Amino acid sequence: MLNIRSRAAFATCLLCFASMSAIAQDDTTERLRLHGSNTVGTHLMPALVQSWLEAMGYESISQRATSPHLTEIYATRDDVPLIVEIEKRGSTAGIADLIEGNTELAIMARRPNAQEIDSAWQLGDLGSPDQEFVVALDAITAIVNALHGVRFRRLLQG
Repeated sequence: MLNIRSRAAFATCLLCFASMSAIAQDDTTERLRLHGSNTVGTHLMPALVQSWLEAMGYESISQRATSPHLTEIYATRDDVPLIVEIEKRGSTAGIADLIEGNTELAIMARRPNAQEIDSAWQLGDLGSPDQEFVVALDAITAIVNALHGVRFRRLLQG
């Protein structure tokens, strides 16, 4: 089960999964690179990628942490292997890699700042809803024991 902490903040992904194209690693293996936020990239993004791969008909899905900052998810569809690389070095590194062409998707736990938007002018308007896919917003979980739960629910209902 995913654990989204209250400090996990506003998470955005630039570009949309449906419009992503994987980069050919060799003649038979494709690689899709997702770089950015370690907050989003540690648990949430691998879970989203695995669900996305299953929905797209991929099979034999497995995950391996190749380093503290890199997780790879392996899958196959129509006998063509795919490796999804999730690099977790922070939102700033993710947007820099997107601008430099070293990733297909920047994973961000915040909105891009004005300087990043200006630097990425060749990618289009990063502030546009067409370029941004919001995955999650701040969340706070209140855990209340059964005895106090009734009072808490009444308080929330007003």
